[in-house]
Amino acid sequence: MQSCKRFIVLLLLIKFGIGSLCFGAVVQDEFLYSHALKLETFSEIQAQLQGNIVRSASISDQIEAQFSLATLYMNYDRVDLLQPLLEELKKHNLEQQVSPDAIKWHILNGYAYYFSSQYGVAEGFFNHAFSIFKKLQEERKTTEQVNYLYAVLTLYASLNSAFLQNYSDALVQLTSLNVDAQSSNWPLVSGMSLYHLGIINYELKNYEQALEFYRSSKLAFPQKAKHFIALAEMGEAQMINIVGERQEAFSLLDNAIVTLLKLEDKSALAFAYLLKSYFYSKDENHPESLRWIAKSVQIREQLGNVKDIANAYVHYADILFENNKLEEGLEYAKRASELVADTDDLAGQWDAYAIYAVLLSESGDYQQAFEYMSKSERALLAKARLDITAETARLNSEFNLQKEQLNNQYLDEKNKRLELKLIQEQRMQVRQSWAIFGLLMFVAIILLMLAVIYKLYINNKKLANIDSLTGLPNRRCIFEVGERLFNTSQRYEQSLCLLMIDVDNFKLINDTYGHDMGDEALKFLASVFNSALRKSDCIGRIGGEEFLIILPNSSEQGGILLANRLIEDNARQFGQSGMPLKSLTFSIGLVNNNSNFSSFYELVKVADDALYKAKNGGRNQVQVAPSND
Repeated sequence: MQSCKRFIVLLLLIKFGIGSLCFGAVVQDEFLYSHALKLETFSEIQAQLQGNIVRSASISDQIEAQFSLATLYMNYDRVDLLQPLLEELKKHNLEQQVSPDAIKWHILNGYAYYFSSQYGVAEGFFNHAFSIFKKLQEERKTTEQVNYLYAVLTLYASLNSAFLQNYSDALVQLTSLNVDAQSSNWPLVSGMSLYHLGIINYELKNYEQALEFYRSSKLAFPQKAKHFIALAEMGEAQMINIVGERQEAFSLLDNAIVTLLKLEDKSALAFAYLLKSYFYSKDENHPESLRWIAKSVQIREQLGNVKDIANAYVHYADILFENNKLEEGLEYAKRASELVADTDDLAGQWDAYAIYAVLLSESGDYQQAFEYMSKSERALLAKARLDITAETARLNSEFNLQKEQLNNQYLDEKNKRLELKLIQEQRMQVRQSWAIFGLLMFVAIILLMLAVIYKLYINNKKLANIDSLTGLPNRRCIFEVGERLFNTSQRYEQSLCLLMIDVDNFKLINDTYGHDMGDEALKFLASVFNSALRKSDCIGRIGGEEFLIILPNSSEQGGILLANRLIEDNARQFGQSGMPLKSLTFSIGLVNNNSNFSSFYELVKVADDALYKAKNGGRNQVQVAPSND
């Protein structure tokens, strides 16, 4: 989600501590973050800064003014405006220098690539900035300004590292940075470190922990930093929607939207509107959900960030589908899949491919649906592999470091105290035993993680064949079974009977009693049907209120008997169910296989025709398809 792109710290470094400024013992947080502490709108501040660039009396003044404008663009996540400005700054060869300006330039570029989901490229810029800082240290040129830039750099590099699956390192670095920022009296850096910890915990699905970090960050920011506070409130609202009361989430989100509208933060508003749409969808207020996601999509298309557009398209496609706009939903799901294909965002690929597969399945394009579900599964497995690889590398590094330290300690002790050699060897054996034990535990963790991944794979495979509401096989599954049984019946000249069932006046039930009661009615009928079937019979839900029953080795007369029994069982059990419906009936179209049917789908069509005759004949009855001889 776009909340994960809130690299606000550097964005707000208006003058970034330009060389002519004097720094005292403490860097002035308020000065460096003056964009965040102003209440002017984006366009007003932009006009002022562009005027400063035009009025610059020297190259150094122009660079200073351009950096100030660049931080504004980052503050508002306007990468579309930032990238051309970085090209202008590139003409000054800042990347070749060893100076604070060079650190700023690399951080700005790292941010731009991070926000565009090119995490590997972003890491290269951040690492270059760290190397410049190291050279300044070696040359004894580190000032309070440079140290402050190092803190800002750590904020961005840590969050980017998390999206490269190095979660553990990122959490450690941000926690340590928060302690340093508090001791240095940098409230905005402190607040942003807590905010980034909230983002990472959200990615790790530690929602309650993320909520605490968002709340702590909101308290850490100065009261004048309305922009920061609004962003923290959005994160807080997002978490409360998951673990708390949705009404409180709506209230927090609306407060944030008021501030963002005043400040003209289009990027944050696009995310806020997406969240609002998501909240409404959870309340099943589909018209409002559709309205707000449409507004979010429109803004994100204007801003042009590929990942954010794809993310909005995924949500838009899902909500369009919920509102029975399958064709339009398919179009947006397709666009999302195309956009994420060239990014490093494995989570985004997983979401986009999965929703496209679901909608393709609903449209009847099962081959493409299978292909995209496979892509989604591969993206999920790739993300899991990266998680495991990163954790493996970290543990291996710690193990090697510990081993090296132990060896060095052993050699030092050997040189100093030869008489303690035996004791030294015994200690080493104990430590090595612990190291081996740790390695065995690590292997066990890896095996456990692989088992979890395999279980997820099996569950996903199972869910692809099961209707989530009734627990019956879905359309794809029952049709695959039916085609197999039809081929068997043809080969061995066995009888095969099909019952096509449609609930009578189901739309009226939904309109009168609500969709929840409609769902209960479908589950009730699924139970009635299941209890009347033989072990060899097969049943599946093939549409909204349609069911298909396949009776292998069953004659036409046997099918009629079963159909009538289903109607009788339903009438009897419905009377005992206590459901508030006036009636619950269904119509049945029955067909028996013979040698003149060329395919299972033809058999289904004939049964469907018989079903319509039952509907037209007054409902709550069985109609038998005529012989195909």
